[in-house]
Amino acid sequence: MILDNIVIVEDEPLLANSLKKTVEDVNSNYRVKAILNSVEDSIDWFNNNKGPCLIFLDIQLADGICFSIFDHIDISDKWIVFTTAYDEYMVTAFEYNSVAYLLKPIKKEDIHKVFNKLTHMIESLDGEIQNNNDKIEKLVSSIQKFYVTKRKRILIPKIDGYSYLEIDDIAWIKVEESGVVIFDFKNDSHIISNTLDKLEQELDSDIFFRANRQYIINIKAISKIENYFGGKLIVVVSNGRNSDRVLISRAKSSMFKEWLGS
Repeated sequence: MILDNIVIVEDEPLLANSLKKTVEDVNSNYRVKAILNSVEDSIDWFNNNKGPCLIFLDIQLADGICFSIFDHIDISDKWIVFTTAYDEYMVTAFEYNSVAYLLKPIKKEDIHKVFNKLTHMIESLDGEIQNNNDKIEKLVSSIQKFYVTKRKRILIPKIDGYSYLEIDDIAWIKVEESGVVIFDFKNDSHIISNTLDKLEQELDSDIFFRANRQYIINIKAISKIENYFGGKLIVVVSNGRNSDRVLISRAKSSMFKEWLGS
């Protein structure tokens, strides 16, 4: 953890310099950017400088109580360590972004404890941010899958070139030994290079259903649905000249019925 923009607000110069030395002795990555000695100077400095990440703040300053500073500056992004010789302000102090409430005289071990606590707080916060980022990434991925552009036609390789087939002309798609084969409503079949998994994502799920690992069927090609043992279904698909019997498992049959009736 690197903290190179620490500010000390303390109206006693000897105490301020001693605290600065202690902080920087604890870790060479810690740097005190400024030492301020009053409410007025603090308001002026914070309004004209990029806010520090950590403030060591004496409660009783020469021109007033430190809490009045917060009426003029935003402290939502700052960690605060209150320093004082009195414990009567402890409850008020913890209404703000307080990391610790240190009673003077401040010892080196007190500063160690402060930075250990701050490290744990930052690591915890980073973990929460990462978890939220993971959730956002999953949500974006889901949205992208939902709004993926639906394929309108498919390229058909030929011996001497290519042709294409409109998606509406597909009756069913089947995995055979020769590869992935499309059976169309014109009674033709076509071997293609696409995978069933990829086509499942790209085809309109209102029209096409992934029946099993071997078939994707068009709702318009369904000619008959038969009950099969064990809660399974047999769906007969036809393109006029050819027909095929497609098995739908018990686990997927309810999904198929829902799709069919939606």
